[in-house]
Amino acid sequence: MYVRRIRILFVVFALGVFGMALLPRPAMADGGWHAEFFDNQTLSGFPVYSWDEPWIGHEWGTDAPSPGLIYEHFSIRWTRSLQTEKERVYQFCAMADDGVRIKVNNVWVLDEWHANNGIAYCGSQYTLPKGEYEVQVEYYENGGEALIYVWWEDVEPFSPFTPVISPDSESSSAPVPSVSSDGPAPFDAWYGEYFGNRGLSGQPDRIRLDPWIGFDWDVGAPFAGMTNEVFSIRWRRSAMLEVGYYKFCAMADDGVRMWVDDALVLDKWYDNDGAIHCHTLHMTEGVHQVHVEYYEDRGNSFIYAWWREEQPHRWY
Repeated sequence: MYVRRIRILFVVFALGVFGMALLPRPAMADGGWHAEFFDNQTLSGFPVYSWDEPWIGHEWGTDAPSPGLIYEHFSIRWTRSLQTEKERVYQFCAMADDGVRIKVNNVWVLDEWHANNGIAYCGSQYTLPKGEYEVQVEYYENGGEALIYVWWEDVEPFSPFTPVISPDSESSSAPVPSVSSDGPAPFDAWYGEYFGNRGLSGQPDRIRLDPWIGFDWDVGAPFAGMTNEVFSIRWRRSAMLEVGYYKFCAMADDGVRMWVDDALVLDKWYDNDGAIHCHTLHMTEGVHQVHVEYYEDRGNSFIYAWWREEQPHRWY
């Protein structure tokens, strides 16, 4: 009994002296971040160090986040409050080396929990009604360079910026140029190849120029004589871009994937119901090749694909 009483008194004393280090700390009410540092990659156990900061924007290189901490194989969890004055649509983004994920009120809005070399990712657009929300960012560093930036954008509800083509209309009355499937793509339109199967296999049923990728066929077919279910399309085009950051996006029912200069930047090759997916890239000035593939399984079918130049970010 005496030994047990000593242990209880020691625990009470430890919580009183070290309570801030042992107990979870809520998000900062003033909009800043509370950071917790773990000496492992899995956010396991108790944090060994914590601090408050106004934003998440770090390039540590091969240094540790703070003197005395390890510089590889660590993880950090940031927490803060977000107050919205009215219902708005947000998109949460991060650029990290290595893994990063973002949670809003226990809902994952971005999940890129894998090793990478500083690629910028943005999640789907997410509607937040008026109120207060907890935002949590988790990050891990495997080895080598370490960096992380986090931000979000207040965006307008998505509406296609290109006209919608009806199922029975043709995209272009102009003759399709003599562009081979592996030759240079045109600048002023998408070179589209339409297949009567899900796997883009064999010879296309039709080749045509599409001025944009913005189609809502509902339960119809892309054109008369083509099946309205289990089909696929491949589009290619060239684009002259200025130097800067660009967001490449697609919204589809069902599968969609996108390449930029032979790099796969969106890979959502599965049945889905039209979620918006985006990926941000830093582009050099010059000509770039964009390649989009899409398949429809059954039911409703639509596909939108676009890109836009990003404005300089405000880090949060």
